[in-house]
Amino acid sequence: MNVDSEGDATQNFSVLRSEPLHEAVVRIFSLDPDVALYVGGEETIGMDDTAISLQLRQGTIITDHRIRRVRKPVIYLFPPEPMEAKVNLSLAPEWQFDILYPNAPIEESWKGTSIDGRPHHSVSWTVDAEPNGNLWDKESNTKVSYLFWEAKPSPTWSRFGSPRTPSAFSPLNSVCHPENSVLLFAEESASYLDRALRAMGLHTEAVTSFITYWLPCFVKHTYIALRFVPQIGFEEAAPLEVEPTPDVVTRIFMLFQPVMVAQLDEWTQASDRAVKDPSFWREVVGIDIEKQKDPSLFRVVEWGGMEAVAF
Repeated sequence: MNVDSEGDATQNFSVLRSEPLHEAVVRIFSLDPDVALYVGGEETIGMDDTAISLQLRQGTIITDHRIRRVRKPVIYLFPPEPMEAKVNLSLAPEWQFDILYPNAPIEESWKGTSIDGRPHHSVSWTVDAEPNGNLWDKESNTKVSYLFWEAKPSPTWSRFGSPRTPSAFSPLNSVCHPENSVLLFAEESASYLDRALRAMGLHTEAVTSFITYWLPCFVKHTYIALRFVPQIGFEEAAPLEVEPTPDVVTRIFMLFQPVMVAQLDEWTQASDRAVKDPSFWREVVGIDIEKQKDPSLFRVVEWGGMEAVAF
């Protein structure tokens, strides 16, 4: 059989006719367990379906529809002296929280909801923060290095439409373009990210965690395009409030997508941009690098990312 994977060429694979087909495809192609699979682009493959139950034959085309997920945003707090802080994170109605750590109750608010009638998700943590970044979450009595969250699109939200402003970030519609991204050979992406993230002021642990989390996703492909989202746009999608008010907040969110070899001629502008000094991302994201590196200030840092899979 063949899998027509979003963003990639059609790939051949073999399975036992009696084994669960969804589980086999997820395992073979390292897909998200929540991926939707279709036969001929129409019939959904259920968790218990097999090649026998679906009466599939050699050469059958299976297409995958990957769910866009906001992957591993983590929030660091660096106060100049020990303090108690409250962190409030909200989501625009097209998002919903998927995973939190430390765990915290998710609240729903209908204030200012859209015509689609979806509530806003929000969550709060109260922590004792230390200058070295250690956090003590009071609700769970857990000591952590950062606050972790992931999100996915709300299931009934429309996939169409545009972000609210030109700089806005939409979990459903934002993609990479040759004019706003860099094109990288996937196996060389770690070196570029190391330079770009350090230029944006991330400390060594954050740089290492970012790269080691995303590198396995990159090397599944030969070429990738990536960009960093303006903070002002990401703030519209995921408003963050910290009390007491920080002196500086740095939110670094990456968007990436695979680029097929046959498409490389369309990405020459992004390829040229990739050889430039990556410090230009500071201006794109909106980073005050002097404040970000000043240990006498109360600094909040966040990083995360998403693969811009097609719908």
